[in-house]
Amino acid sequence: MAEKSKILGDVHDHEGLVKAIKQVDVVISTVGAELMAEQHKIVSAIKEAGNVKRFLPSEFGGDVDLSQVVEPATDYIELKRKIRRAVEAEGIPYTFIVSNGFAQYS
Repeated sequence: MAEKSKILGDVHDHEGLVKAIKQVDVVISTVGAELMAEQHKIVSAIKEAGNVKRFLPSEFGGDVDLSQVVEPATDYIELKRKIRRAVEAEGIPYTFIVSNGFAQYS
């Protein structure tokens, strides 16, 4: 089994983010809603690093390309769509996780 590790990066530190990304094969973004727009910085750093085999952007939930939403969610969904398009445009291998909504299980 391959060695496992967790390496953290800061979206506000491009050089540090590139350095962290160069140490891994897979990048899993778990930024919350308040930093969703900052994922373009992760995409840029992945492209610069040039070694990532898979990127999973933080967009867990409904399929934003199929969603038909109304305000106040339209801006947020459009932001997630823009991140998808940026990942695709850069040619980065990716996986979009579409878990749809779910509630508490009892």
